[in-house]
Amino acid sequence: MSNRPLVICAGCLIDGSGKAPEKNVAIEVTNGLISRITSAEGYGVDERAEVINLTDCCVLPPFVDAHVHLTMSGTLDTEVRKHQIKADYNYYEPVISGHLDDLLNHGIFAIRDGGDRLG
Repeated sequence: MSNRPLVICAGCLIDGSGKAPEKNVAIEVTNGLISRITSAEGYGVDERAEVINLTDCCVLPPFVDAHVHLTMSGTLDTEVRKHQIKADYNYYEPVISGHLDDLLNHGIFAIRDGGDRLG
């Protein structure tokens, strides 16, 4: 983690608290944590700071998916389903890892797995 300051300039921020969205904000990040959120208007950015321009975007908190099946594909192909039922950890470890990477890359920060054939 860099000690370089980070400022995210967002056109809109929904912080998840239930309050109204904030428009045109500067989000300061220090050591990987949000340290301050302020109006971007007239905001003086530290020249050492890395600035991420998301002024055309709305920043949201990460999502939680409360119903996933990391070892199941959802396919209707009976041969694939038969293989999935018999497959062992060596088959599923990269499948699970790929699903987790895909979820994280799409803004899903936490999950609840609904189980597999073994519960």
